[in-house]
Amino acid sequence: MSATHNDGRFSAREPSLSVTPRQPQQKDQPFQFAPIPQLAFGLYQIPCNQDGEAIIAAAISSGYRHFDGGEFYQNEECLGRAIRASGISRKEFYITGKVWKDAIMVGGDAVENSVDASLKKLGFNNRDESYFDLMLLHWPVPGHFVKAYDALQKMYHTGKVRALGLSNFNQLEYKELMSSGIVTIPPICNQMEVSAVMYRPDLIRFFQQEQMIVIAFKPLQRGGLLDQDLICSLAKKYSVSVPQLLLRWTIQHGLAVACKTSLPQRMAENRSVWHFTISSSDVELLDQLTTPEDIAKRTEREEASKQP
Repeated sequence: MSATHNDGRFSAREPSLSVTPRQPQQKDQPFQFAPIPQLAFGLYQIPCNQDGEAIIAAAISSGYRHFDGGEFYQNEECLGRAIRASGISRKEFYITGKVWKDAIMVGGDAVENSVDASLKKLGFNNRDESYFDLMLLHWPVPGHFVKAYDALQKMYHTGKVRALGLSNFNQLEYKELMSSGIVTIPPICNQMEVSAVMYRPDLIRFFQQEQMIVIAFKPLQRGGLLDQDLICSLAKKYSVSVPQLLLRWTIQHGLAVACKTSLPQRMAENRSVWHFTISSSDVELLDQLTTPEDIAKRTEREEASKQP
């Protein structure tokens, strides 16, 4: 995995992450995928109304070009409208989508129909604009995710999806997928909860060693870390806000990260994370905030969420 500065597609000049994923045995030439802009604007719980569209428009004005969406969020129409209203070319954006569990359970045509429905909601009529840069399986539904991934591969070959990835997968689920014999288009990422109080270094390291990008969501714990003593003291030490500190910590671990805010001033602040570096000793202090109990609770929630 390597960090690059822009590949020319994205007008917001920021580092991107790129990988050369593990190749299926029958593949002689390596796949080439567009780099992933390291800072994404998360669309979870953004309403699909005028207020939501205004929030997305403000994010675009703040410089965001990577938007992390999903069918379950029910706001793909607003994203498409905001992008078109911006006057910025579709190719300047990196749009991530996710297939929800109901389609994953059925697999096959249901997965393909889910992607097609999401594209229709985005509303780009020109075929050169109607695509997802990245499509994820939202949850590894037991007994179903392998066939669902196979269906996504078909969408890749149509050009409607330009890269494939995973979300909320653990090591065993990834190994089950990769040993299934169906993978011809390798996943380039796994999206998972990562924050200073949900840091699972073994899980992150596993996927990075598999030549995949880890994309962190919920890095600010939805504001739940704003008054944590150590975090506040370190933010003061570096003369930055708590969100800036936490986002920088995530970046220094080599991750892409999706976060959100409805406030334009916070959007700009959350993108201003390249001017300082957290010392290795302070990174280690933040690493140690996660407890075994925290991880156990998250694992329990994840296992429940994976069920049909």
